[in-house]
Amino acid sequence: MCEPQSALLLRKQLAELNKNPVEGFSAGLIDDNDIFKWEVLIIGPPDTLYEGGFFKAHLIFPKEYPLRPPKMKFITDIWHPNIEKNGDVCISILHEPGDDKWGYEKASERWLPVHTVETILISVISIKIGVKTMQRLRKKLLAAFGGVKRSSSMNFSIYNVICSFFLIKEKKKKKICKLCKSKDLKILKI
Repeated sequence: MCEPQSALLLRKQLAELNKNPVEGFSAGLIDDNDIFKWEVLIIGPPDTLYEGGFFKAHLIFPKEYPLRPPKMKFITDIWHPNIEKNGDVCISILHEPGDDKWGYEKASERWLPVHTVETILISVISIKIGVKTMQRLRKKLLAAFGGVKRSSSMNFSIYNVICSFFLIKEKKKKKICKLCKSKDLKILKI
């Protein structure tokens, strides 16, 4: 039986990562008989909240890879604004290709078939590096909210603190506002 092109491509990428490891993570298969299910171990980047930590995640590739992105989910509990409570990773390059129906991302920021396992994991590591700034934000939020359970009005207040702290553009403010009103940001969970 002939192996699909997606499986051949993933085998090639796995062989390349084994031959030329990239600093900051290691990757392999969950089950040697299933090339579409990977396990990765990301090492917490220096000078971040994650320094010294080891974070396990799974990458699940669709049969249509590389035309469609994989899903990434952290198995290790981790706090980050781009990681859902259940561990699902939410970054632009893992979003389905094409235009964003809400207009927050350009098509060029979303999944492209040129992405590889390496570029995905480097992107995930790079979002963790930005957490040094988030540490300052966390202190500010803890001072403002003191660890109490948040209501939707408190989420709106958190949104205001985030916006004033980062001085972000209006387009990004709308995205954060939408997240604050619809999701548990886990900011006070550390």
